[in-house]
Amino acid sequence: DGMRYLAACHRFCPHEGRWERMPPMLERRSHAVAAAWRGRLIVCGGKADGVLRHSSVEALDVAAAAPAWTPLSPMMTARSQASAAVLGGDVVVCGG
Repeated sequence: DGMRYLAACHRFCPHEGRWERMPPMLERRSHAVAAAWRGRLIVCGGKADGVLRHSSVEALDVAAAAPAWTPLSPMMTARSQASAAVLGGDVVVCGG
């Protein structure tokens, strides 16, 4: 409906041309930023309930036999609508 914040996660398989459900994130969020790092999907920040910004970070090992989200150390600043990149083996989050 465009009004709810979701914890949903889906993966697209280009070989099969279809989407599949992945485990839901630990926190509902919108406007989050994500990066691929060491075989894991890292999701940082975002918004919850309209105005609250997250500093939380979570990771999903998509290649694991039983993928599950794990919390990582929170960012120093709560952010949403930021940018992320992997640089020199680190995840860098800018703006937000």
